Amino acid sequence: MKTFSQNWMSYLPNHLKINNLTIPGTHDSGTYPAWDSSYLTKCQSLNISEQLNAGIRFLDIRLKRGTRADKDHVLWVYHGIADMDISFSGTIMNECHQFLSENPEETILMSIKNESDPDSSKDKNKFYDDLTGSVNIGHFPGLFYTENRIPALSEVRGKIVLLRRFGLGDRADIGIDLYDQWPHDSTKEFSNHGIGLYVQDRYDDWKDDIEDKFIKAVKPVLEKASSSLPDSLFLNFTSGTSGNIFYEGPRGIAEIVNRLFFNYLYNKPASRYGIIPMDFPEIPQDKALINRLFSCNPFSFGSETMQPGQVYEIRTRLDLNKCMDVNQNSQQDGTPIIVHTANGQPNQRWKLEAAGDGYFYLHAQNTPDSVLDVNGLGKANGTDVILQKKNGGDNQKWKINRLENGYFTLTPKHISTMSLDLFGAATENGSRIKIFQASTSDWAEQWAFIPVR
Repeated sequence: MKTFSQNWMSYLPNHLKINNLTIPGTHDSGTYPAWDSSYLTKCQSLNISEQLNAGIRFLDIRLKRGTRADKDHVLWVYHGIADMDISFSGTIMNECHQFLSENPEETILMSIKNESDPDSSKDKNKFYDDLTGSVNIGHFPGLFYTENRIPALSEVRGKIVLLRRFGLGDRADIGIDLYDQWPHDSTKEFSNHGIGLYVQDRYDDWKDDIEDKFIKAVKPVLEKASSSLPDSLFLNFTSGTSGNIFYEGPRGIAEIVNRLFFNYLYNKPASRYGIIPMDFPEIPQDKALINRLFSCNPFSFGSETMQPGQVYEIRTRLDLNKCMDVNQNSQQDGTPIIVHTANGQPNQRWKLEAAGDGYFYLHAQNTPDSVLDVNGLGKANGTDVILQKKNGGDNQKWKINRLENGYFTLTPKHISTMSLDLFGAATENGSRIKIFQASTSDWAEQWAFIPVR
């Protein structure tokens, strides 16, 4: 069974352009082979397939021509002078192609940088010719979107959007141009070929002031992206380095910056934050930052109105890979309702029945005579939600309220000031679902209703 992280873009409307989205990404995406002892080189621990399956949709690929490139035209992944010993065509492209073959509704944005950054047109031409030739991009006809304009999702599902960070020499234009005017270790708003761009790439010399990487560099650009310049493409790097072996390297900086970012996003409204390239995005916990980022997008779950008789998976916004679940598939009255990784089983599926006055019963499909119930007609914060035989009580009737962001809240009829809540915002398997004071902004009370087809 696919996870939500593998196909989250399939829930986005076709008309959206890629600059309308929040896109989790990785910085120096191909550095996972570096030894852990390569203190300033290693920026990732997940390989390309693992990154994509975790929900990453922007890859930062940095390449150099090999020593035999004039004959074999192979391009190799580098970080500065450090050779990662993986080829573009043999590893990066094969894994991207495989992922898109299995998930054809997804899109990958790929920044390609010439890590040699040659001055001469002749050397730029060689890199361009190798990249576009039959060994590399040309080996995957139709896979790349190479126009220099911002596409809608409908144009690029199943494709890789090329973001160009290499010089053209005297070759024809290709890809969305990030090369011209790219800011060096700074933040800059600029325009290339009529495309508005806003890039924050303050990466160097973060020593004792690591929190400032988030507070003074990342956060202001998040706020700008969410509130202005709707037609611009934002790239906001959370990555950084001290540039010094006596201070924190990329992982140490990610431990601090990613946690600040993770906490910042909680309870934020659905927003466009742009492309967010990160180091070690699995930090702070089990890839939760990636999930928190892509959940900011304006999803269309196919559940704009509730349909009696329809069966749904009900997923928490805090981790869209997790479903509301009858604990251990039990059929006993009083069984706790929890969250658990989606597995497609009947105890994670809920059928709606009209209960009158706009309320619904939610029938667990592992025992259809039983419904979602607030234990003992309780009205206090933290009252358990359980499985119980249907008895017609108001504590079994739920108002399902659609929010502007596409998620839903659930309010029991017997106490309209409370909502269904993932208690303590805990997303580990087995975490309890209870009722808590109603809030339309608390992510712990926001649920995605995904129809079971």
